[in-house]
Amino acid sequence: MTEKLWYCLRSCNSLKQLSISDSSLSFPPSPPELLSVTKLSAERVTSQSYKGVLSSVPCVTDIDVSIDDAETSNTSQMTTATRPMGQTRAENEQCFVHIRLHPWPARTTDRKIDSGEAGGGLILLFEDQTRTQQLLYMSGVKGRDEEALVNLFVMTKQLTYLNSGNAGGSLNNDGYAIQNTRLEIQQCQLSTEMTKRLWSSLTSFTSLNHLTISDSSLRFPSYPPELPFVTKLSAKRVMSRNYEDLLSLLPDLVDIDITIDDAERDIPQITACLRRTRRQQLIHVTITAYSALPSEKNNVSRETMRALGLLIRERTKNLQRLCLSRVKCTDEEDLVELVESCRHVKTLSLIMLLDCGTNRGGKLSLHITGLRNSKKSKKSLRVIVVHDDGKLSVEKYQLSSEMTERMWSGLRSFTLLNHLTISDSSLSFPSSPPELPFVRKLSSERVMSQSYEGLLSSLPGLRDIDITINDAERDIPQITAGLRRTGGHELTHISLKAPPSLPSEKNSVSRETVRGLGLLIREQTENLQQINVSGVKCTDEEDMVYLIESCMHAKTMSRVWFVGCGTTEGGRLEYYLTSLDTSPGPLAVFVQHGIDDMHAEGYRITHTA
Repeated sequence: MTEKLWYCLRSCNSLKQLSISDSSLSFPPSPPELLSVTKLSAERVTSQSYKGVLSSVPCVTDIDVSIDDAETSNTSQMTTATRPMGQTRAENEQCFVHIRLHPWPARTTDRKIDSGEAGGGLILLFEDQTRTQQLLYMSGVKGRDEEALVNLFVMTKQLTYLNSGNAGGSLNNDGYAIQNTRLEIQQCQLSTEMTKRLWSSLTSFTSLNHLTISDSSLRFPSYPPELPFVTKLSAKRVMSRNYEDLLSLLPDLVDIDITIDDAERDIPQITACLRRTRRQQLIHVTITAYSALPSEKNNVSRETMRALGLLIRERTKNLQRLCLSRVKCTDEEDLVELVESCRHVKTLSLIMLLDCGTNRGGKLSLHITGLRNSKKSKKSLRVIVVHDDGKLSVEKYQLSSEMTERMWSGLRSFTLLNHLTISDSSLSFPSSPPELPFVRKLSSERVMSQSYEGLLSSLPGLRDIDITINDAERDIPQITAGLRRTGGHELTHISLKAPPSLPSEKNSVSRETVRGLGLLIREQTENLQQINVSGVKCTDEEDMVYLIESCMHAKTMSRVWFVGCGTTEGGRLEYYLTSLDTSPGPLAVFVQHGIDDMHAEGYRITHTA
C-alpha cells in the first residue's frame, strides 16, 4: 500500500511538504522517489519507517522529526548508564528526542550557532555540495536522553548526505563534497559507552574540522581513536578531567578556545597536556575565565603563569595569537614574564590580556611602553591590554584587515570593555566587521582616515565620541559614513577637534562635508545632547548656520560649541543666532571665534517645532 500511495504522489509536482504522524509505513527496498518534496515533518512514527521515508525524498532540505527514544535503540532495551544518581525511567514515562535539519543562512563571523531550541543536544553544522549551510540538531533532556541522542546521531548522520542529493552514498565518497563541518555537544553527560560510540562514529567523518563542547562531561574509554582532521576545539564549562583526553585525541589542533571554571586547576592541566603532546602546530590559543566565577576561581599563581610561559617559549613554534581573558594574576610582574616568553616565538604577532588584574600605569603598561619605544624590540608583536577599569588603549599600531578582525573577534566576549582609545594608528576593517556593542566611548587622535568608517560601524553602542582629526575634509566624511551605518541612535556627545598645528589646507571643510554631518544629526541622532566642533574651518559661515538648524531638529540637544571654526564677530552666524535669541530656550549655543580667544558668545535658542 505504501508503494502504491507513493506512486500516486509522484505525479503531484506541487507537493512540497510531507507530514506524517501516528503512523507506520513499510517501504520496498527501492521506494519511489518524491522529487518535489523539500520539507518533512514527522512525529510518533515507527523507527523502521524513517529509512524508507528519507530514501524516498532525496531533495528534502528541511526535516523536523520527534521520535520516542524507545524506538531508536539498536539494542534490545535502553540502558541506564547515563542517568544521574542511578535514576531509572518509570514504565509509563515517554521520552521524545527532537531532530531538526534545515538550511542555516545566518552565518556569523564567529560561526556561532543559534539552534532556536532549548536544552541540550548534538548540533552538526555543515556545508553541502551546493555550498549551502545546513544545520542538523538533535535535542533532549540533559541527564536523561543522552543515550538516545547518540544512537540517533550515529543512525541519522546519513541525513547530511541524503539531504545533499547523494541519496545514500558514503560520507567519504570521492564525489561527495561535504566540508567545513562543525559538531557541537551541548549539555550532555555521556557515559563511557556512549562517548566511545559517538567518538568512533566520527572517525570516518573527515570533513569535521571544528568541535565545540559546552556544559558537558564525556567519559573516554581506554585508547579511544584520534580525530586528526579536527583543527579547532572550543570548550566551555567542561569537566576538568576531559581536557587531557580532548587535547590528546585531537593531535592536529591549530586553534583552541577554552572557557575555564577554575583557573588554578584547569590551566595547569591544559599546559601539562599540551607539553606532553608536543603541540608544535598551535596557531591560536584563547583561555577565558567564565564571567560568573568568584574571585578565588579566576586567580592564578605565579607558578601557573610561569609554566604557561615556558610552554609557549619552548614548544609553540608556530603560535600567532594568544588571548587571556579574566584570568587574574596576583602580580603584574607575572604578565611581564609572560610577554617576555612570548617575544621568543618568532611567529607570534598578537597578545591580548583582557581584565587580567592590570591597571593603567602599572608594571605591565610601563613594560609595554618601553618595548614599543625600544629600537631593539620586535615591532611585529602587538600587545593589547584591557585594564580592570574597562579601558583599552591602542597606540602606534598598523593592523591589517585580518589582524583587526582577529583582535575585534577576541574582544567580542569581553563585555566589560566600555572605553576605547586609539592613537597614532591605522586599522583596516573587513566589509562587515565584528561588532563591539558594549563600547560606550571612543577617543582617537592621529588615526588614518580610512580607519574611521569601519571603526565606527563596529561600535553600534557608542554614546560619546571624542576625535582629534588629521585632515578635516578627509576624516569627517568617513566619520559621518561610519555613524550613518550604525544609525547613531545611541550618541549623546560628539567632539570633533582639529589641532592648531594643522596647516590651513588640513583643517578646512567643504559645504558638502558640513551638510553631510548636519543631515546625520537631523535624521539619525535621536539622543544627541552636545556637539563640540573645534578648529574645523568652514569656507562660508552659512554652512555653520545650516549645522545649527540641524541641531535645532534634535529635541534632546542642549549644548553646541563652535571654537575657531572660521566665524567672525558680526558675521552671518552671529547675526542668525542673535535673531533667534529673542526669548531664552533650552538649547545653548556658544561661539568662540578664535582658538586662543578668552571669551565665547552665548545664545539661548529653541528647538524647531
